[in-house]
Amino acid sequence: MPALCKALVDKFRADGRGRTAQEVYSIMSIIFRSAVAHGLIDRAPLAIVPAPKHQRVNGTVLTADEERLLLSADRADKRQSFAILLYTGLRPNELATAKLDGKFIVALNSKQKNGVVAYKKIPITPMLAPYITGDKLLLCSYKILYPHIKRLLPNHTLKDTRTTFATRCQQCGIPADVVRVYMGHSLGGVLGKSYTKFTDSYLYEQGQKLLYT
Repeated sequence: MPALCKALVDKFRADGRGRTAQEVYSIMSIIFRSAVAHGLIDRAPLAIVPAPKHQRVNGTVLTADEERLLLSADRADKRQSFAILLYTGLRPNELATAKLDGKFIVALNSKQKNGVVAYKKIPITPMLAPYITGDKLLLCSYKILYPHIKRLLPNHTLKDTRTTFATRCQQCGIPADVVRVYMGHSLGGVLGKSYTKFTDSYLYEQGQKLLYT
């Protein structure tokens, strides 16, 4: 049993999902401690499995050359998937839910709390527009994109595309509260009340500022 637990944690770490490995370890630890307390097992298997350590960081901004390298992927679905991550700020696990909705990309917000299902809507910006053709998106799994970015850019991970998007938006003069809406963050307080009044036309207009070389 300890070997199986370690193999599961190690798999998440090998996939570059250190935070998930840490969370899975914590959940298993709670389950096994409870099983011991109720006499279902004699000892907790995780007692001899080292806890994974994951340091949370905000990510690193890609250079323009590094962006172009990702966007030169050998397959159309990879190119479009990287473009969507770079120019919408979607989390990698949200990519599978992305859909076209007129001038916007709509995707499930994976960070909603209390079981609330919510979507976020990001305009198709001048940076993204050249990679959107037809009426359907050509997407591939983030599990395919992970090894691809590590091979091309060993010092980066997929989460850096999200950091890059947020940084570029601010550099291009898009208001910070609008950027937070694009990224699916909770604004809270006065901003939380005011951002709900942002119209689609305003969000789209601000998104057209995302243009750089």
